[in-house]
Amino acid sequence: MQSLFSKAEQHIFENPLTFTSVEPFMVYTRASMSEDRKLWNTLFNTHEEFEQVMQTIQQVAQKRLAKDGVLVMTKVVGGFFGNEIEGKHDEQYDILRKVTALYGRTP
Repeated sequence: MQSLFSKAEQHIFENPLTFTSVEPFMVYTRASMSEDRKLWNTLFNTHEEFEQVMQTIQQVAQKRLAKDGVLVMTKVVGGFFGNEIEGKHDEQYDILRKVTALYGRTP
């Protein structure tokens, strides 16, 4: 991004989520990995694989909760800001600038 924009910034925000029981942790985890998040197809071939992973996560979470008394999941989100592309003002670069600002990379 630095080579594309006259000024580029990356902003990262970390938000630790603390759970005192396994059930809400699993609800959050399942929702985070659901098919509609477009992550599912890159990790799992079948629904059965997904369920096996969820069972393993639950077993590990139960052990961790018993050991530590809480479960902490840190949610990390970020954004990218880019100002004016150096010397470029046509429509193609305006589109590229918007896509890069939204996704942090060119498609």
